[in-house]
Amino acid sequence: MWVRSVYPGWVDPKNPEFRSRWTRALAIARRQALLVQSAAGYRAVMRALGNAAADPHVDFGGAPVGKLVQWAGIGLERRGDRYFATSADAVGLPSDSPPLRDAVFLGCDGRDADATLRHHLDGWAVAWDMPGNRTLYASSLFVDQENPFVARPRQCRFRTASARPVLITLQWREARREAVSQALRPFRRARPVTETIALSYADDGAAWFTIGNFGLEAAHATLREQIRRERQSILSRPYIVFDLRSNQGGNSALADALIETVWGSGAVPADAPIAAKRWRASNDVVDASRALRSRLGQWADVPTEVISAIDTMIPRLEAATAAERPFYTEDASIAVPATRPSTRSAKRLVVPAYVLTDGGCISSCIVAVNAFRRAGAVQVGDPTERQTRYVEAWFQRALPSGLGEVTLPIAIVPWRDSELGGEPVDLAWTGRASDEEGLRHFIAADAARRQSSIYKGERR
Repeated sequence: MWVRSVYPGWVDPKNPEFRSRWTRALAIARRQALLVQSAAGYRAVMRALGNAAADPHVDFGGAPVGKLVQWAGIGLERRGDRYFATSADAVGLPSDSPPLRDAVFLGCDGRDADATLRHHLDGWAVAWDMPGNRTLYASSLFVDQENPFVARPRQCRFRTASARPVLITLQWREARREAVSQALRPFRRARPVTETIALSYADDGAAWFTIGNFGLEAAHATLREQIRRERQSILSRPYIVFDLRSNQGGNSALADALIETVWGSGAVPADAPIAAKRWRASNDVVDASRALRSRLGQWADVPTEVISAIDTMIPRLEAATAAERPFYTEDASIAVPATRPSTRSAKRLVVPAYVLTDGGCISSCIVAVNAFRRAGAVQVGDPTERQTRYVEAWFQRALPSGLGEVTLPIAIVPWRDSELGGEPVDLAWTGRASDEEGLRHFIAADAARRQSSIYKGERR
């Protein structure tokens, strides 16, 4: 019911296959729900239902329950097109498995690596066709998903440093969920989420902006004031990094403001949108918008711009709902800015600039990355997550079972395919995600090369 009244894809004329796809997924989930006998089985069914939307803003799950989990003592990190396995003893946890360190994962139980991961995780744990998920969730293969419909792997093959393939019978054992989560965090190649909004200076003199989100308006305003005071010093640095790793988004207008404060006015040329932003019109969406408005008003750093936009939008949503229109379409006065790359050249900095990303960059973070690249920044690190054109995941309701909640987006922004994220980066980091020092040296070396090219009069 909620998908029909809330999710834009249900009535989007440009997505005609969604209704039949969702209807099939719902029928499968209903049949499977009759077969499960545990909360874990129910969660597996609901995760698969949510993943059928292939939309990172859609969630029909919930946090796992229980302090203990079964796992095989192995972490899996994706670097480029390969997966590298390291046993738990190498990350500080006891392990019954043979020691592995950066062994190439070849597959399990007669399947190759990609087929193994897809068989065990696609749909059930994540939507595997979304590129960022292959990096974020590869290690889930070796954590028991408690899925009654797919047996966990038994024997897996690895190629060690000696280039000799080895076959390992997995030793599943009980461990604390929190300890396993901590041990596997580096393998996800996504920095822990942070609310830090700050400028610091690296040992080599580089200006390093840590941007944990685009939601804290006061913190961003404070940062922009600091930039105005120190802008001459910032632009004299050997290079600049905007660190957007695991940035969960917010208000992308804050990214534009940050770019213009560093680059100067006009650094993010505004083009007319491909089309106006559309909001799903229904009583459920109106209620979700009011609920979000109430929550935002209680924040310590109240996002006044967002609240003002919601206050403007709600009466119009109500009018569209009363008229039984499927969408409320924004007018030009509050339209989403710059939804496609500019064909005009933006201002360029003499100093090399980088936007650092990982698979944890999602939602408005992806919009921000596009803006940084239009302004001339080089994207470095790992690709971002890939999203759909459906945004503003404001709708949240508890599942009737009490075992999680539903999250759904309620609007459509007509981005082009190239703006949805998940694209290869300009400068890929294929070292260990945990090697922060190596990553920074990698960026510094590229900046030195680019600066040398500038001084020699070569094109960047």
